[in-house]
Amino acid sequence: MNRICLIISLFVLSTIVGARLVLAAHFVHNQEDSDIRLVKRFLKSTKELKYHFQYHFTGTLSPIPKDIESGLKQTFSSCRFLVAKVRGSFDLPYDDYHLILIIDSKSNKVISFVWGEFWVLPPSQSFKHILKGHNAKSKENAINQVKLLAALITSSTNGKIGEATMQEGKVRVELIENNHSFATLEVKVDKHFRFGTLINKRAEGGTWW
Repeated sequence: MNRICLIISLFVLSTIVGARLVLAAHFVHNQEDSDIRLVKRFLKSTKELKYHFQYHFTGTLSPIPKDIESGLKQTFSSCRFLVAKVRGSFDLPYDDYHLILIIDSKSNKVISFVWGEFWVLPPSQSFKHILKGHNAKSKENAINQVKLLAALITSSTNGKIGEATMQEGKVRVELIENNHSFATLEVKVDKHFRFGTLINKRAEGGTWW
């Protein structure tokens, strides 16, 4: 009798677990479909991308590395982040690009964007001000916020971040591509840890944007 009860219990448990996995997979699939529709609507309506750059959305989203995604959720809780794969060209042939979208969680509207290939394509004007006016809790928190944005950008192109510092009222995070220091994401921070405008500086001098 006990054996029968155990078998029934295990069957019921496995059924419940299986049902939850199916529901979770269904939710993830529905969310991805919803996000793809959001990307398509944005690309159709935005004016900041409508210039000599020719592009089309591939219908695919690139996953954000788990550690970066977790950090973004904790630090920028009012936003969601998506990386859309785009085929684009200034002239033939077409190449792959990664469009990083920042979405307001409440309105589900795109509020800013930046390209993984930042050395080719400029971000939205709003991205440069994405931190402006916001207060960090401490020096460490200020550095961490800029590091997360830098890691998000570089991860889409298999790059990485290098040294991160805060000196003379500025947070600087090194962006590394192909094992070479390529740029520095920089932002001014006042004595109250309030952010200014983001700047992306070239390693050899000048700015990307």
